[in-house]
Amino acid sequence: MISFYRLNWFLVFILPVVGLFSFYSLALQPLIFQWWLLLFVPILLFISYFWSVNFSFFLGLSLLISLWSLGLPCYCVINKVQVLDSFFFDWINLPFLFLSSLFFPYTMIVSRESIRKNKNIYFLLLILIQLFLVALFSTNNFFVFYVFFELIAFPMFLLIGVYGSQPARIPAAYKFFIYTFLGSIFMLAGLISLYYFYGSCYFGVVVDSSSQIYFFFLVFFALAVKIPMVPFHLWLPEAHVEAPTGISVLLAALLLKTGGYGLIRFVLPMFPVGVHFWSSSVVSLGLISILFASWWATAQVDMKKTIAYSSVAHMNVCVLGLFCDSILAIQASTYMMLAHAFVSAGLFTGVGVIYDRYHTRNIRAISGLSSFMPTFYFWYFFLVLANFSFPFSGNFASELIVFMELISKNLFIGLVGGLTVFFSAIYSIWFFNRVFTGPTSSKYQAYQDLTSAEYVSLSFCVIGVLLLGIYSWEYLAISFEDYCFHLNYIFQN
Repeated sequence: MISFYRLNWFLVFILPVVGLFSFYSLALQPLIFQWWLLLFVPILLFISYFWSVNFSFFLGLSLLISLWSLGLPCYCVINKVQVLDSFFFDWINLPFLFLSSLFFPYTMIVSRESIRKNKNIYFLLLILIQLFLVALFSTNNFFVFYVFFELIAFPMFLLIGVYGSQPARIPAAYKFFIYTFLGSIFMLAGLISLYYFYGSCYFGVVVDSSSQIYFFFLVFFALAVKIPMVPFHLWLPEAHVEAPTGISVLLAALLLKTGGYGLIRFVLPMFPVGVHFWSSSVVSLGLISILFASWWATAQVDMKKTIAYSSVAHMNVCVLGLFCDSILAIQASTYMMLAHAFVSAGLFTGVGVIYDRYHTRNIRAISGLSSFMPTFYFWYFFLVLANFSFPFSGNFASELIVFMELISKNLFIGLVGGLTVFFSAIYSIWFFNRVFTGPTSSKYQAYQDLTSAEYVSLSFCVIGVLLLGIYSWEYLAISFEDYCFHLNYIFQN
C-alpha cells in the first residue's frame, strides 16, 4: 500500500503528465479545455483545503497550470495560429508567460520551509495569483487586463498582511493595496471612456489623435505604480521588507512586470500620439526614478530594501527603453525584465537564506559568511555580478542595447541613465563585501551551508541569468517580426 506521503509526491509528477497528454489530445479544442480548467481548479482547491492536502499537491497543480500556460502559447506561436478569441499569443507575451510558468513552482519551493502556519491557504492564494497572471499576460482586451490587474491585489494583500514576519506587515499590506487601487481608478475611468466612445477595449481599436493624449494620461498612473516609478514607488520597499521570502520573489520577478507588459501590449500600440506627447515627461520621470532609487539603495542597511530600490532603478531603465522610439530598445527592455526576474529572485532568495539562520537583515550585523557558507558565497557572487550588468549576463546584454539606443537618440539621456550601472556596482559590491567578507564571529559557526533546496534554487537563478546572457541575440532575432507588427506606430510617426 502506497503511503500518503509518497502518493502526494507522486502527484507532483503525474499531474504534469496528465496535462501533457490532455494538451496533445485536445489541441484542436483548447478553448473548451481552458475554460474547463479555470472552472475546475477553484473547486479542486476548495476540496483540497478541507482534506488537508499537503505541499506536493499544490506544487503538482502549479506545474500543471505552468505546463498549460506555456504549452498553449508555444503551440500558437510556433504554428502561427490563434485558437482563442479573447487571447493573443506572440513573442511579446511569451517571455512573461515563461516567467509565470517557472517562478510559481519556484516560489512554492522557496516557501515550503519558511511558511509555518496556514500553509494550505498560502499555496491556494499562490495558485489563484498564478491563474490571474496567466490570464493577464494572455489577453488582448485592455478591460480584461484591468480586471485581472486588480484581482491580483486581493490575494497579495493577504499574503503580505498575514504571512509577513514583523508587526509592520499590516501597514505595508494596506500601503500596497491603496497605491494599487488609487492608481487603477484613473485606468478604470479611461477604459470606461474608451468603451463608451469607441465601443471596444481591444488593443487594435483606432483612437483619434487628440483623445490619445488624455487616454494615455489616465491609464499611465496605474502602470507607473506597478513598475514602480517615483513618486509612486513608496509601497514597494515596505512590501518587500515585510513580506516572506517567497512573496518578495513573486513581487520582483512577476508583479513588477505587469506594469511593463501593460505598456508594451496596450499603451504603446493603442495611444502612439499620446506616447509621443508625453514621452519627454515619462523619460524625465524615469531618469529621476533611476537616480533616486540608485542613491537610496546605497544608503540602506536592510538587505531587502537595498534589493528593492535596485529593482526600482532597473525597471525604470526598462521604461527608458520602452519610450526610446526604437523597436530594438523595446525588445531589449522586455529581455531586461526577463533577466531581472532571475537576478532579483536569486538575490531575495539569498536574503531569505541569511534571515532563516541569523534572524536579521541588517547589513552591519553580519560579516564573514564566506568562511562558514562557501557554497552560498559562490552562487550569490554570480547574482551580485549580474545585478550590476557584468558581461555574459542577461542584464548586460539588454542594458547595453537599451543604452546604445538611448545614446543614439539623445546623448544626455543615455549618459544620465547609464549612471545606474555605476551606482549598482557601488551598492552591490558594498553589500556583498560587508556581508560575506570581513571579521567573523564564533556565533556564526553553528549554522550550516546551503540545504539541497536552497542550492537548487540559487543555482537555477544563476544558470538562468547565464543562459539569457548567451542567447540574447537569438531572442532579438526571432522576436523582431512580432514587435514590428505589433508596434508599427514607430514607422508611422
